[in-house]
Amino acid sequence: MLREDAMAGLSRGLTTTERNIVKELKEQGVLKHVDGHRLSLEKGVISCFCADCDRSADIYAHQQGIVREQCKDPRIHMLADNGGPLLITKNSPANKVGRTRDIDFLDSIAFAIEKKGIQTVALIGHAICGVALEREIGLLRTIALILCAKSRIKQDLKRLDPKVACFYHVDYGEFATDPSRPMKTYFIDKHEFARTFPSQHIFTA
Repeated sequence: MLREDAMAGLSRGLTTTERNIVKELKEQGVLKHVDGHRLSLEKGVISCFCADCDRSADIYAHQQGIVREQCKDPRIHMLADNGGPLLITKNSPANKVGRTRDIDFLDSIAFAIEKKGIQTVALIGHAICGVALEREIGLLRTIALILCAKSRIKQDLKRLDPKVACFYHVDYGEFATDPSRPMKTYFIDKHEFARTFPSQHIFTA
């Protein structure tokens, strides 16, 4: 069960410390504006994200918007679970010992590629994530785990030649620049992350 403090965090926005981290990530070029034209979305996308009921609608709406640029009737094959892409990394702290959720998630991605003919996979982490709070996974390690998940997908599903893009959805809450749009999705630049935070690079190997 979720601890009481983690449950309370599910509905909050970013703390001052977390906002400063996000600001630095943007300034260092780790979190970037999403350019959908750089992605191959003609056949749609396999979207892997957290099932958080307070943020999933905004995450889906963003995916729908960028897919529609290339696919008139957007094909979005959703794979949503608590923690989303954090579950995919082998030995991820988001998974409980003895569980096979990482393998199950990989199987679901492979199934979608084979049965739906969609090669592009979107891994979308987010702040604030209840699973990350419960398992004490900070923002930087969250991003590192998402990038590691990308590496694992490309390695374990190499025969299917998946194209994987990583994103980070941020809920600014009351601190949003535009109160009418408190949430925003960014593209994660793996190379800039490794350059800026080399101590975290072990998770993206």
